[in-house]
Amino acid sequence: MADSGQPPRRRLVPWNPEETGPDGSAPPPLPPDRQPRGRPPLKWIALGVAVLVLALLVWRVVAVLPEFLPERAEREVPAETPPEGEEGAAAEPPPTGERSDARTARDHARALRDAVRMEAAGSPREGALLEIERYFVRAERAEDRRAYAEAEAEYRRAVRELEALRGDVSAWRAAREGIAELEDNLREVQVEEAFEADALREVREGLSRARTSMEIGRYGEAANLAASATARLAEARQSAAGRLEAEVSRGQRALAEGDGATAIEAFDRVLALDPAHEAAAVGRQRAETIEEVSARMREGRRLEERGDLRGALAAYGAAADLDEYAVDARQAVSRVRRALRDKAVEDGFREVAQLIEADRWDEAERRLRDLRGEYPEDNRIAGRMEAFAEERRLNRVRVALIAAREAESAREWERARGIYRDLIDTGVDRSEVIEGYERTGRVLRAKQAFAINIRIAREAADRGDYQDAITRFNAAMEQKPDYVDLTTEQVALQSFLEQQSRPVPVTFISDGRTLVSYIGPMNRSPAVMEREQTVELLPGRYRIRGARMRFRPVEFELLVRGDEPPGPVRVIAHERER
Repeated sequence: MADSGQPPRRRLVPWNPEETGPDGSAPPPLPPDRQPRGRPPLKWIALGVAVLVLALLVWRVVAVLPEFLPERAEREVPAETPPEGEEGAAAEPPPTGERSDARTARDHARALRDAVRMEAAGSPREGALLEIERYFVRAERAEDRRAYAEAEAEYRRAVRELEALRGDVSAWRAAREGIAELEDNLREVQVEEAFEADALREVREGLSRARTSMEIGRYGEAANLAASATARLAEARQSAAGRLEAEVSRGQRALAEGDGATAIEAFDRVLALDPAHEAAAVGRQRAETIEEVSARMREGRRLEERGDLRGALAAYGAAADLDEYAVDARQAVSRVRRALRDKAVEDGFREVAQLIEADRWDEAERRLRDLRGEYPEDNRIAGRMEAFAEERRLNRVRVALIAAREAESAREWERARGIYRDLIDTGVDRSEVIEGYERTGRVLRAKQAFAINIRIAREAADRGDYQDAITRFNAAMEQKPDYVDLTTEQVALQSFLEQQSRPVPVTFISDGRTLVSYIGPMNRSPAVMEREQTVELLPGRYRIRGARMRFRPVEFELLVRGDEPPGPVRVIAHERER
C-alpha cells in the first residue's frame, strides 16, 4: 500500500518490559491499595525517561519527514511491487528474511552508493541519487520493524538503481570525452580538407548528432556516435596521408628524371598543406639544382666510359657536392674510388712480383707495406703480405738448402749440418732437410769415431799393446768415410801394426824343474819347460813367471815385437827361500 504522506503515529514503549500488558499495551492502573508508597524519586525517573523518548521521536520524525513530502510521495512505488523494467530482478533469489542477509545487503548498497556518489559528482545524473535514497529510507524503516525480508528487497532495488545510474554516468563521461577529443582533432584537418572533404563532412555530421543525443540525455548513443565519427576521421587521415605521400613520390620521381619544374610543383603543394614535411622540404631544395646535378652526372658517366677514372671522380664529386641527398652521385663516387684503388693495388702487386723475380726481397716487402699504408681498407693487401711472407720463407729455405749441399760437396760437414739444424729450428720439416741433417750427422760421427780409434790404436801401440792397437785400427778403418784419406803418420802406423800382426818365435831357456807361465796376447799355464824351447808368440807385452818349490819365484815383463825378435829368454828359479 502507498503511504498516506503523514508520519506514522508512535506509541511510548515502557522502559520496563515487565510493566507491559499481555498485548504490549500499557498495563491498567494499580488499585489504590497497591499504589507504591514512600518512593517519591521514581516519579523523577519516569519523567526523565519520558523526556528522552520524546527527544528520540522528534529526531526520527525530522529524519524521515522528507520522504513523505507530497511531490515525492506521488512517485513512490509500493514496497510490495517490484519496479517495472528492472532487468535481472526475476533472476535474484527471494529475500531470506534473515537479519544477517539484510545487513549484508545494506553494507553492499551503502558502499555502492558512496562509490557512485563520487563518480556522479558534476554529472547531469547527480540528482538521481536523491531519488534512490528513498529505498534506503524504506529499508531502514523495515529494519526497525524487524521486517528483514522487506529491508533486503529494498536494498536490492537500491543496488539495481545505483548500477543503472553508474552505467548512465559512465556513458555520459565517455560521450563527453569522445566529443571533446573529436572537436580537438577537427581543429587541425588542413591535409584532410584538401584530400578528404566528403569524409570530413561525414565526421562533422556525426559530431552534430552526438551533441544532440548528449543534450537529450542519450549518453550511450552519443558515445557511440562520437566513436564512429572518430574512427571515420582516422580513416580520412590515413587516406589523406597516403595521398600526400603519393604527391611526395611524384616529386621524387620527377627529381630522378631531372624534371625540376614538376618536382617543384609537387613539393610546393605538399609544403602548403604540411609545412613541416621533411622529405618535401629536402626535395624542394634539391629540385632547384637538379638540372646541374644531372649534367654533372652525365659528364661523369661519359668520362668513366672513356676510362678517365680521375676525371669521372671529379664530375661525380661535384654532383654530390651540389646535392648531398643524391644517392646515385654518392654511389658513383664510391664506385670510381674503388676502381682507382683496385688499379693502384694491382699495379703495386705487379711491381712487387718484379722485385721478387729480381731477388730484391727487402724492396718488395717495403712496397707492400707502403700499399697497406695507402689503402688500409683493402683486404687483398693483407692476404698478399701473408703470401709474400710464405714465399720469402720458402726462398730462404731454398737458398739454405743450396748452401748446405755446396758445403757437403766441399766436405764442410760441420757447416752443412749447422745449416740443416737452423732450418729445422725455424720449423722447416721438409724431407730433404731432415735427411741432410741425419746424413751429415752420420758423416761427422764416423769421422769422430775414426779419429778416436786411430788415437787409441796409436796409444796402444806406444804401450806395446799391439793386438789392442790392431783391433782399434781395424775398427777405425771400418768407420773411415770413403772420401777420407790416411795421413802419412796413419800409413806408418798401419805398416807397423801389420808387422805386429804375425807371430814371432821366442826361445825360452829353463832348468827343466821350474814351472814357466806367461800372460799377454797369448797365455801359458804354469808347466815345466824343456831346458830350451822355442814358442810362437804374437807381438805384445807379456808377463813371464817361473816358480819352483822352496825357491823364490822369478817374474819379469817381456816385449815381443815383430820387427825386432827378442833373444833367448831365461826362466830359472835358482834362489832358495830363507
